[in-house]
Order: sequence, then C-alpha cells, then structure tokens
Amino acid sequence: MTALRLGDVGKRWQAITAVGATVAAITTAVFRPPPVGESGAFLALGGLMAAVVSGLVYTAMTRWTLPRHAGWWALAATASLVGAVVSFHIYGSLWDARVATYQNEPYIVGDAFTEHGAAYAKQRGTTNPDELLFDAAGVPDRIWTEESIQRVKSNMRVAYYASFPLIAIAVLATVQAVHCATRRPKRRSRKKPSAAPGDVHQPAGG
Repeated sequence: MTALRLGDVGKRWQAITAVGATVAAITTAVFRPPPVGESGAFLALGGLMAAVVSGLVYTAMTRWTLPRHAGWWALAATASLVGAVVSFHIYGSLWDARVATYQNEPYIVGDAFTEHGAAYAKQRGTTNPDELLFDAAGVPDRIWTEESIQRVKSNMRVAYYASFPLIAIAVLATVQAVHCATRRPKRRSRKKPSAAPGDVHQPAGG
C-alpha cells in the first residue's frame, strides 16, 4: 500500500468540503435563520461538521457497494432524515416561542422569569415575549433570567447545528442506496474446461 501524498490530501479535502458546502446551502435554505447573534465562525463550524461527516460516510460508501447493501443505506438515509426533521421542528418551536422582536431586531428571550419579570407579567396580564420585551426597552434580562436565556440559546444551537451532519448523511446515503440498487452484479465468466493430455483423441484411420 502506498502512503497518501500531501498533494492528494488537498485534492481530497476540496472534494469533501464541496459536499459540506452543498449540505450547508441546503440547511440554510430549509431552516430558519441561524440562532440570533451567531457569528460567522459558528456557521463555518457547521460546514466543517458536514464535511467531516461526509468524509467518514464516503469511506463507508467505498466499502459497502453491493446490491444487498441498498436496504441498509436506505435505512440510514431515512433515519438521518427523520433526525433532521426533528431538529427542524425543535428549532422552529424554540424560534416561535423564544425569539422576540424589538425595533425590527430579533432577540432571544428566556423560559423563566426573574422575580421582577414574573410580577410585571402578572400585572401586565400577558406573557407575550414581544410585548414584554418592548416594555423592557429591548433588554431581555430585565424580564427573563440570564441563565434561562443562555439555556434557550444553547438548545437552539444544538438543534440547528445537529442538522448539518444529519443532512449530510441523508444526502450521501440516498445517493449510495440508489447506486447499490441499480448496480448490476458482475457475471462470472465460465471457462471451458481444458482437455487433459490423456484425453486427446487421435483422428480415426491415423
């Protein structure tokens, strides 16, 4: 076996990152915007996660390529797609419930009131995040505890970035399932048995 040359590493990584970029594009197109306040570094991390997982899946794709493997690849594609849908649902629910708007800017709010926030919400007669954030002049920790705000933000991050590797697996596993299902098994060529030296017949009359 020959060692992988340094130049080949770059070429293979470019191919893998191309898949990761495709997955990132799908994720950002299907999902809502990234969690509020996320920097470009976190989005790049999601693309890196998709690229690494794509590379690992590709190693499996080179090993399990026979028609009998199509069912397993289809199962992997289905399971990862279900996981991506669950992540989408969780993220969407958190966005609807815990993202408020103040002066056309989104803010993540918590899921637990401060003592003052609880009293104010009771007095105000509403728990609507938009209304409470407006009354707090766009400062969420005046109404919600800082701990709950950070907890919601962490849950949104997990739900959002978990979708990157899940979609990568779903896409590649689907491609491999189709490849395995449509691949024709190689036919073994039948060689005619060669005659043994003692079986050579002399022509009649010789």
